[in-house]
Amino acid sequence: MSREKDPNQLMNGISDTRIAMKLLLSVAFHCVLFLVTSIGFITLCMKHNTMDPRPIVKAIQDKADAEKKEVEAKAKIADAVKNKAKKDAEKDGKTSSGKKSSAKEGDKNLSKIEQGLKETSKERPTDSNTGFGEADFD
Repeated sequence: MSREKDPNQLMNGISDTRIAMKLLLSVAFHCVLFLVTSIGFITLCMKHNTMDPRPIVKAIQDKADAEKKEVEAKAKIADAVKNKAKKDAEKDGKTSSGKKSSAKEGDKNLSKIEQGLKETSKERPTDSNTGFGEADFD
């Protein structure tokens, strides 16, 4: 008995063009999927001219975090100074009898613009220039 088989019969399973097309389509789909999901990483590589931008990105992130902490610390210090100034102003605003000083004395601490706004904020127009009262809407 001969163990040899016909080569055409052996190649029959993979010589079918449908299987080859499906295999080629699968490989192409995986390549496209890989490139689309890696586009962010590829742009970082190109931006930083390196094959591994993760250390550079980490350094940039650490620097941004440090700046953020510094700004928060400055804001916290400014709030503390502001609160202390407010408490000092409240202490200075009280007279020896424990009552608060008059509003006129508080106006001395305001700038000229704030004083002007405070004086004009109570003004109301006496006449309306719109003329809607004379209009006939019938």
